[in-house]
Amino acid sequence: MKTNITILTMAIALMSAPIGLFGHHGSGMGAGPDHGQMGMRHDMIMSQLDLTEQQQQDMDEEHTQQMKTMIQLQADLKIAEIDLQDLIKDAAPENAVNRQVNQVADAQKAVLQAKSLHQLRVRGILGAEKFEEMMSLHHRGPGAGQKHPGMRQGQGHPQGMPQRGMNQRKQN
Repeated sequence: MKTNITILTMAIALMSAPIGLFGHHGSGMGAGPDHGQMGMRHDMIMSQLDLTEQQQQDMDEEHTQQMKTMIQLQADLKIAEIDLQDLIKDAAPENAVNRQVNQVADAQKAVLQAKSLHQLRVRGILGAEKFEEMMSLHHRGPGAGQKHPGMRQGQGHPQGMPQRGMNQRKQN
């Protein structure tokens, strides 16, 4: 039984790893930057794309709806994880723990599905070319190549996180 609990605890740790399909840091809306920062990131990336007024409006609506969806899904996931931890702590029967592991997995699946469907909707709004451009900006970070107020040489990202991307060079 102790081995099963150890294995389940390790599985929970692995399942709690970041699931960042759409460039969100952490494991989604609740774990990374707060929602205000995410809105600023969205606005910065959208300002770098040459979108029509309709595309801008559709993207803003999609972004808002996705944030609401992710808040609920992340809350459901967190509750399922807490319930699982409680079962393990209380040395619940193995079948009860397994049922809760399935609940956690279902909640993670719902998060991944929502992120994937969101990407498809965004691709539909922007078209293939603009979508690829947006994803490139998203992975490099907003304002890549632009100086941000208060940044020192070599910081690379407004939140002090290093930029990711192929154009990254080591400063001497």
